[in-house]
Amino acid sequence: MKKLKKILPIVVIMLVVTGLIIGGLMLTKKSKQDSLEEIIIRIGYAQIKPNADMGERVRLAVEQNNQKARLEGLEDDLNPEVLDLAKVEVFLEGLPKLPEEILGQLRGRVLYLNAPTLYLGTATGITAETLRQGYTLVVSQVAQGGVVQPTLKATVDKNRAQDLVMRARPATAAFNQKVEKLEATVDKDSASELRQLSLARSQRFAVSIVWKNNSLALLQVEPENEIFKADAEKAKKAAAEYVAPSWIGMPKE
Repeated sequence: MKKLKKILPIVVIMLVVTGLIIGGLMLTKKSKQDSLEEIIIRIGYAQIKPNADMGERVRLAVEQNNQKARLEGLEDDLNPEVLDLAKVEVFLEGLPKLPEEILGQLRGRVLYLNAPTLYLGTATGITAETLRQGYTLVVSQVAQGGVVQPTLKATVDKNRAQDLVMRARPATAAFNQKVEKLEATVDKDSASELRQLSLARSQRFAVSIVWKNNSLALLQVEPENEIFKADAEKAKKAAAEYVAPSWIGMPKE
């Protein structure tokens, strides 16, 4: 009985401590979830509140966005407007892990996942795998209820960026030749031919943006690389010269 009296307070203390630890973990988890529920996710024109069943709505919003963004005759990963579902999902999984200081800047605002500074498209050197390694966000000050477009900081997959540059650079030249040929022969009274010219200009601009973005990503990896510097300058010049209106919502044949 004496031994039991000695052990009993110890057991009670252990149970109390265990309960506090478990309660603290549950409170932290709940607090994180609650903080995310105050952040509205925007994909294309769809706005989604983070919760347990948001996955299907995210997938649907990404597909709807991509259907509007796709360009005939252009691969998805050479189109800067097409989102990568895998990257979007990994990004959202990592969001609750960000420091409270960053989450506080997002809370009460609309987080726009199409922002080019988030690199969640198919045509970037940041991949789902590099996002899983961890990322952070630099968030500009935006009023409550406003749309925020943070800058994502994560590891660049050099091989992926180089592959995109090697494909986007010649594609820019090829689409430019196509545009010049159409400009020289187009019948301005033909709606069909004018649509073809508009499409070619959009294709040219799209691949020039992919070239520019990934050449700059390579320069970020190796800032003293003279070859990367020269290529980035050419890509920036091309993207500026070939700028075209957004093709999302372009009329079809």
